[in-house]
Amino acid sequence: MNILSYIFYPNPVAPSYTNVKVLIALGLVVALIVFAVLFRKKLRKSQDTQLKKLASSWPTAAWWFAITALVMIVARVESISYVSMRLWWGVWAIFAILFIVLQYKVFAARYYTVVEKRARKKLSPYLPRKRK
Repeated sequence: MNILSYIFYPNPVAPSYTNVKVLIALGLVVALIVFAVLFRKKLRKSQDTQLKKLASSWPTAAWWFAITALVMIVARVESISYVSMRLWWGVWAIFAILFIVLQYKVFAARYYTVVEKRARKKLSPYLPRKRK
């Protein structure tokens, strides 16, 4: 029962902005924002249309995960009841993990490269032929 009160306590002790955990969380937020900006620029310059299509949601998702984490950090430091609950960090982490796993599975299933004609000629003895 003690773990439930730890997770669901509506107003946990508020750390300061100089706390190491808060600084690490703010570093995570900054890293997510930097990833979102740099990856979006890289996608725009990329010639790989499949990569553009499959990874187009990554910068937006990183941006939203960063914004929600920033809201939760500020709510915790400023002692805003119910928003600063530890439960929300767990929900945030579950959604982040689910997003990463889903994107990995979709990327692994749909990303492929087209084999060039030179490589096809080398492979032609091993490929199936049309029946006469």
